[in-house]
Amino acid sequence: MPTITIEGNLTLDAFTDIVEGNAHVVVAPSAMEQVRQCHVDAREIARMHPTYGRGTGVGANKTTTVTLDEESQGISLLRSHSVDAGKPYGGREVRAMLAIRLNQLCNPGSGIDPAILPSLADMLNADKLPQPRRYGSVGTADLTALAGTALAMIGERPLLDAQGKADGNARQLAHFTSQSALPFISSSAMTLGETLLTCVELQRILDAEAVAYTLAMLVESGNPSPLQEAGARAVAVDEAQPAAENIRRLLDGCAWEPHNIQDAYALRAWLPLRASTLRSLHRLEQQILDIANIAQENPLFLSERLDVVHHAAFLQAALAHEIAGISLAIAQEAPLLLARITSFNDSKNTGLPRFLAPEQAGTSGTMIVEYVAASAEGEIFASATPVCAHGAVLSNGLEEDASFATTEAEQLQRSTEALTTMVSCELLVAIRAARMKHLDEQLPQSSPLRGLFELTSVISSDTADRDLRDDLQSINDLIADIATC
Repeated sequence: MPTITIEGNLTLDAFTDIVEGNAHVVVAPSAMEQVRQCHVDAREIARMHPTYGRGTGVGANKTTTVTLDEESQGISLLRSHSVDAGKPYGGREVRAMLAIRLNQLCNPGSGIDPAILPSLADMLNADKLPQPRRYGSVGTADLTALAGTALAMIGERPLLDAQGKADGNARQLAHFTSQSALPFISSSAMTLGETLLTCVELQRILDAEAVAYTLAMLVESGNPSPLQEAGARAVAVDEAQPAAENIRRLLDGCAWEPHNIQDAYALRAWLPLRASTLRSLHRLEQQILDIANIAQENPLFLSERLDVVHHAAFLQAALAHEIAGISLAIAQEAPLLLARITSFNDSKNTGLPRFLAPEQAGTSGTMIVEYVAASAEGEIFASATPVCAHGAVLSNGLEEDASFATTEAEQLQRSTEALTTMVSCELLVAIRAARMKHLDEQLPQSSPLRGLFELTSVISSDTADRDLRDDLQSINDLIADIATC
């Protein structure tokens, strides 16, 4: 198993390997030394300047002087901030949180005890994980998830193994005082990790959908003119050119006479919508990585000038806006995706029997697949309403806004799951239509689409009315492989 050294500059590829358990994690010695020095400096800075959370309470208690000793104050803070509710996060999401938080803490500025860092790495390597629950964050920091994680690290909450069983040998993995408790929980690592996981999955789904769209062009003899370089350039979005190039690659060697000078939007407008979605996706990924690779804790200690900065950078406004943006982009794509499914079912567009059901008049074929896709479309529309347009007044009015980035992240996850269903529906009818037109037999030997038909050979060619649930699930299970065609 390869080793990934964490030093505060996490990449998307490294993140994915860590989350999937494909790498052993170690903390760079240079990062440990910088964090150690900041920890020492933070103590000196706190003696020189009034410092939030060290000599004071937190939230509306910021003006209250704490008289507890450092250890009691730290444990009290973790216990009081650990309550959460709802369904537990999954193991991959928790690993994503730990990977993000470990990387953030490798950037000096939190003042945390450096001994906390290798403990986080040990949890990842042993796959012994805390079990935070979904409700508790309003997009200003994932306080409850991280406080609960800290309690698991000191042995007050169980750590779960890969099978979800509690570790019977509860032990203390780390020691928290007031010097480390607030710095540890001052992060949106769970929201960032969950959203970045969704981004990775969404990219796969979009790649798989591009294959389905390519089949639509072939089955319906669509006009490829909008996919030319000039057409992509006219979209005026950088992502349009590579998206169009990918479709041209998939169509390489295929030739046909287009049916129309201008196709319906379902075919003709795919590129501007896809380019917009990809741009939103790339912006969101970059925003997450920017936050994951910087010290954002409040307070922020500056060793170079022995000073402390009290700020509100933890209000994840930009993150919430970017998540809302990709949710809206998916909602813009969904109607045309459904329109392509509807078009496959219409004999006027394909020259094939209605609902791809040739056996006898009145059979329904793939009719209900269209309804399944429309049901998923409704979920996408519901998830596209921006929650970040609202706010909340908390902590006796001290915090009178909330980004709700965490809620936006949950909505994006639901939208992505629904989009997976829609793409699976599109692929199912597209493959059936392509087979009925014998396109799988006519493709040039060099065509990347040949791999698609090999992958989906497990899908029955029987066009009689039958239960298509298993076929749809099989397509869903193949999404990641289809995406690589």
